[in-house]
Amino acid sequence: MNRLLFYSLIFLIPFFFGGCLTVGPDYKQPEFPSIGNSEFETPADWWTTLGDPMLTELVGQALTNSPDIKSAMAAVRAARAQLGMVRSSLGPQVDASGSFTRMKTSDDVYGTGNYDLYDAGFDASWELDIFGGVRRANEAAKAYLQGQDASFSRVEVSLAAETAQAYVRLRGAQQLLFVATENSKLQQETFDLLQSRFDSGLVNGLSLRQAEANLGSTRAAVPQAATAVDQSLNALAVLTGNMPGTLHERLGEMKAIPVATMADVTGIPADLLRRRPDVRIAERALAEKTARIGIAKSEYFPKLTLDGSIGVDALSFSGLSRSGNDSNSFGPSVSWAIFHSGSIRNNIKVQTAVQEQALAAYEKSVLSAVQETRDALTAFHNEQLRLNALTDATDAARIAAELAGDRYQNGLEPFDIVLDSQRIQLQLEEQKVRSQSESTLSVIRLYKALGGGWKMME
Repeated sequence: MNRLLFYSLIFLIPFFFGGCLTVGPDYKQPEFPSIGNSEFETPADWWTTLGDPMLTELVGQALTNSPDIKSAMAAVRAARAQLGMVRSSLGPQVDASGSFTRMKTSDDVYGTGNYDLYDAGFDASWELDIFGGVRRANEAAKAYLQGQDASFSRVEVSLAAETAQAYVRLRGAQQLLFVATENSKLQQETFDLLQSRFDSGLVNGLSLRQAEANLGSTRAAVPQAATAVDQSLNALAVLTGNMPGTLHERLGEMKAIPVATMADVTGIPADLLRRRPDVRIAERALAEKTARIGIAKSEYFPKLTLDGSIGVDALSFSGLSRSGNDSNSFGPSVSWAIFHSGSIRNNIKVQTAVQEQALAAYEKSVLSAVQETRDALTAFHNEQLRLNALTDATDAARIAAELAGDRYQNGLEPFDIVLDSQRIQLQLEEQKVRSQSESTLSVIRLYKALGGGWKMME
């Protein structure tokens, strides 16, 4: 066999064996349970369905300026570079070298002599991936990159949801502050009326003190609501990458709580939950760990490397360009881990156990996804029913309080009826505001449970 044929066969080895000797298990994506057959489509920018331009603007700022977003982007870039490093090992590696050495030989051995040695050349090596160890490493690195993409999406989903929740809580706290302030004014008018009647001897001190206590209780809710407003504003500032305190002037004016309707929710197919970032992260981690079993198994088999070099050696710098001073070498080398005291076998067991852990983590993420989605759907549906009931009750309580006041002034009802009516009105108005907030928050939790409507990153 002549030399050219020998070299040709060596180069053809990866083409003959590269596609059919990839050791280790091939990854198959686990089946996802079906939880519904109705149609449901979440928009990518789901927060726009709440119909609040300020909320849309704040979420956009958060997704641009948040330190969490910047950190997640850096993690994706690092994973992409790592994949590039692994892919580069599939091809030959070439190094250039050059050196200059001034030498003096031993008088006894070589005789007296001094000379310079110049050397320049290229060295190349190529490990042929016959048994697929490098390809499995490439699969693992690719799965890791996709997991980092999913982690980036998780940051986006969480950040958008947290911003929307903070905004809803802000508007809810402002509404509660308004309710407490307005009821304080109403109860102040009642107290002033009783004070006047008490001064005239028309009512006893008991009624006056009851009205004063009722007024004090309502006034106590004002600073509490003001604190909640300030804290929500600070939370929004941090989420959007701003210093706390910078949004007070911009968002300080009271606005309505964003409203979500039942029309926004129509059902859930399994594919929406499959694209949840945490589910995708767990699934890609499972794919990565599966590939690492193949990497470990490839250590059982020999590694074939093609090595070669070309260069020039000369005793003077000008001699580097002289014909006849060139040198070259080429040849395959084989290494095989014959006896490693069971380390390879145990490493395979380790990687297999790690893969089993990843499978369990994936199954848990699926169960959690289904639970969170069902919980959010139930909470939204029931909160809507509660809100409808509270709306009717609040309207009735407001009318009852007005009638009680009129009847008391006309001497038809005792003052206890007025106090009770005002307390009930305040309680129901506060509950209605909280229910409005909770109804919208449950929709936000639902969108988050569905993965926020984010599309898979390429």
